[in-house]
Amino acid sequence: MSDFSKVVQKVDFEIKVKHSIAKSLLNENDVFFSEVNAYFSNTRKVGKAIYCQHSLASLTERLNNIVRTESKHNSIAILKGLYSGGTSGTFCYTSAPFLFFDIDVSKDKKENIHLLEPSKNAEVFDQLEKIAVLVWRSNSGNGIAGILHVPQLQNYDSKDSVLHKKIGGQITEYLKAELNINADFDNAQSKFRQLRYLAKQNESRQLNLNPYKFEFSVKEVKQVSDNNVPQFIYSDNRAVKGSIINQFNSNTSIHSALIDNNFTQINNDRYKHIKTTSLTTGVIDNNLFFNHSQSFSNYKVFTPFWLYFTEQYGYNLNAFINDLKEQGYKDIEPKKDVFKQSIIKLKQNTNNREKQIFDACYDLQNADYFDRVSFANEYAQSDSEKALFYDYLKLKKLSINYDSTLLIDNWVSEKIEDILNYSDKNKKVLVCADTGTGKTTAFVRDFERLRPFKKLLILAPLTAIVEQITAENKQVLGLTGKSGPDEHSKVKKVNIVVATYEQGAKYLNNNLFDYIVIDEAHNLITANSYKRDVIKSLTYGFSNKKIIGLTGTANNTFNLLGYKLINVTKRNKTPINVHFRVDNRTPLTIVKNHLSATKSKSIFRFNSIEIAESLKTTLVKEHNYKSNEILILNSTDIVKLGVDFKELSQKSKFNDNIKIVFTTSLIDEGLSIKQQGFSDVVFIETEYNPNPEAFKQFIARFRNEDTNRKYYYYYKEVKNQNYKPFYLENTFYKIQSEIKDYSKDNKLNELNKLNSVSCDEYLYFDNTLNPYALAYDVNKMFFNRLNTSEYRYYIEFNYSIKFIDDLHEKTKSNNTTENTLISNKKKLIANQWLNYNFEIISALGELSNNKEVKKLIEYTGYKPEPNFYDIVFNNIKVFESIIINENKLIQLGAKEVNSILFKNDKLNSQQVINRKITLLKNLDTINNPITKQDVKNAKKLTDFVSEVTMLKSFDNKILSQLWRKLRCTSISIKAYELVDLVLHFKDYKEDTKTRSYYVKE
Repeated sequence: MSDFSKVVQKVDFEIKVKHSIAKSLLNENDVFFSEVNAYFSNTRKVGKAIYCQHSLASLTERLNNIVRTESKHNSIAILKGLYSGGTSGTFCYTSAPFLFFDIDVSKDKKENIHLLEPSKNAEVFDQLEKIAVLVWRSNSGNGIAGILHVPQLQNYDSKDSVLHKKIGGQITEYLKAELNINADFDNAQSKFRQLRYLAKQNESRQLNLNPYKFEFSVKEVKQVSDNNVPQFIYSDNRAVKGSIINQFNSNTSIHSALIDNNFTQINNDRYKHIKTTSLTTGVIDNNLFFNHSQSFSNYKVFTPFWLYFTEQYGYNLNAFINDLKEQGYKDIEPKKDVFKQSIIKLKQNTNNREKQIFDACYDLQNADYFDRVSFANEYAQSDSEKALFYDYLKLKKLSINYDSTLLIDNWVSEKIEDILNYSDKNKKVLVCADTGTGKTTAFVRDFERLRPFKKLLILAPLTAIVEQITAENKQVLGLTGKSGPDEHSKVKKVNIVVATYEQGAKYLNNNLFDYIVIDEAHNLITANSYKRDVIKSLTYGFSNKKIIGLTGTANNTFNLLGYKLINVTKRNKTPINVHFRVDNRTPLTIVKNHLSATKSKSIFRFNSIEIAESLKTTLVKEHNYKSNEILILNSTDIVKLGVDFKELSQKSKFNDNIKIVFTTSLIDEGLSIKQQGFSDVVFIETEYNPNPEAFKQFIARFRNEDTNRKYYYYYKEVKNQNYKPFYLENTFYKIQSEIKDYSKDNKLNELNKLNSVSCDEYLYFDNTLNPYALAYDVNKMFFNRLNTSEYRYYIEFNYSIKFIDDLHEKTKSNNTTENTLISNKKKLIANQWLNYNFEIISALGELSNNKEVKKLIEYTGYKPEPNFYDIVFNNIKVFESIIINENKLIQLGAKEVNSILFKNDKLNSQQVINRKITLLKNLDTINNPITKQDVKNAKKLTDFVSEVTMLKSFDNKILSQLWRKLRCTSISIKAYELVDLVLHFKDYKEDTKTRSYYVKE
């Protein structure tokens, strides 16, 4: 039965702000502020909660008379409003007609970096002195804080905390947009209850009793999602059946919840909250609390969960849910009868279809992903209804949106004329067709016939592809890094040129070619991390060009780049079966485990040269393989120039004696394999939340049919499988707008925080937008927000894959031999680094593709002996990490750097090195604090050390508890790193049996 009567529209708030100059002076003696104990809380009631109360006058006097210079967390802590008995919002009995504001300035955190320039900082400070009631500086001297006059806020208290924050945020936005304050404000200060710390001032601060008066209007508007879908809720605050919230409500008495949240029982069903002035606050019925008092809250109905959520967790849903998960709670999938009830609801007559769909979908939110998709697809009566189903069932749009579909029997050449005609009507086209259907070949062989007076440039990611095309088609001119002036002089004389990305980019700044075809076009987005500069140069020349991209793995981000997507697919296409195995173990263990169950020739794809080398050594020693039977492929020049890679690129096969291939992403980029006998094709994921295109590209490498061949996908699964909403199109356009604003006026904004890439990374050389760099980051964000079910669905639906769930046996690996190999390898590396440092670094400078490493190596032109190249090549990641670690240690002032990197003629583990780096960083923070955050962290660290060194003994657990007790958890540090810090300052003896430390007698 439907509960439409209890389904109500969610509302949001439209807030408009204006300002005026106060007509009368503020009363500086009215008391509106509380000076509090910053470390007092409901759960840690230590010391006095409220020290005193302040007027504007006494607060200013307090500010001007600060004499100590410690970090802000040891400074005066102020709350706006008058508090009694505690420091949480519920203890505020009189609200204040003011709003705190804060402008953080930090180079490290990329906050308002332009305000590190004194003149710009002074300009903002001077502006705010005219606008605000009071303005002061932070401990660093660069940050700016103060108080705004907002009389209406005196009518808001803790129950209005959500709306209060929105109002505050709108006011600070008004300061930027309308009053031209050139700074980003910390939105945390817009909360109803937010501690404001006072810092010692170098100049006396004066009250402005004639400030700007800010006024606002609040209008309720119907809430919609980013996808413009109306949002609803049940008036009784019910939770989804089987959800953690639903289970908590079933297991928790409303009586216990009320008593635990500052209520007193008046009689059997009536309760009174400490803030309520009337006799009662509300009544209970059917494990719900019905609130009758606005002085307690504007919410009318409280479940046990909602009481804890609002009163103890401050609306922090994740914190509450995580605590419940630690207690053993987990979501339960709905049973078949719940689906039947939902179907019945959808068949009832109603005048409000939106509410009906919401009601029908509500209890299905925890159902299996594929069941939810099937339900939506079956019962949505239109595309607009499908959007409702998807939103209410927490489903993302995971299907690729094609503008046109062309059916073929075998080859793309069957539709090449249609593709060219479509391209003539649309400047940018992306053709998606399976690997092996002759996408590039169709253009090479048919272009001159179909467009006899036009010129074509084909761009390919690999030299090997260019060479393969030119070897098979004599009329085509090929350009690679090896091409000389004579080849380049022929460009104007031929109709078809095929070139690598780097060479082809040189010919895009003119109108020499009529059509530009990009082979493996997915690289324009997916390779924009390690090939960013190449793709930047390439795509810069795309403006006003006719672009045709060719790929086997399209994605919707290309739509946002202005491409029309064409799906060229075979009739009666059969999905590829892939064994799907969730396995978070290391590739080394997975490969050995997999090989123990097969005797077939196998190819393994994973991104780790070191593991490949270790596996090869282990297999040769332990499993009777010969060295020449195991091939390792990677992107280094030594491999690309080798005999085995040439065999693969030119003949599409491996040498017949090869039984096992370990390959990195090298093989994904357009190479073909036409060979029988490789029965196990294995992709081992080495990243969490990966982009799926690498997997699809890899399994498409084999072009020949083989009934014995099996495909395997080992997938790494994150713990958090919660639904994370994400709207690809909205995110792309929002950030694109921010980048364009930045490029115009050079302002800093939220974009600086996106994947640690600065705004400049999204701009071309002429300061115009580079949309391909943005597409890479937004695409990455999209896949980062997919859980396992969504990820599987994306691949199966878009790539014609059928996953077979495979609960394989996970045997433990015998690590004895591996440990010996690792130990010997560490000795070899230490010996080479310590005794042949110049030779190793010279070879590393040539072989490494790591930009950070290349910056650290000064080019000398020295060419070491070939054996040094082999040593570096086989251990390149290790040597790269050594030089990076060495630089970090030197920068931190470490003495005897080699003694940290190596011990007993062996390379130390990265964990040991990281511990030393962390210790040196913490000591540097204590001894040389630079930023405001440094000063704060230095105080936390020294206070912690002082507390610990008074103990006669401790262990990791005691240290962690003390760390939390002192509220230091904002600093990310592990327990064993805390031990290192303590032992630096005081000599304790370790008891290895109990893993504890005690004072030496």
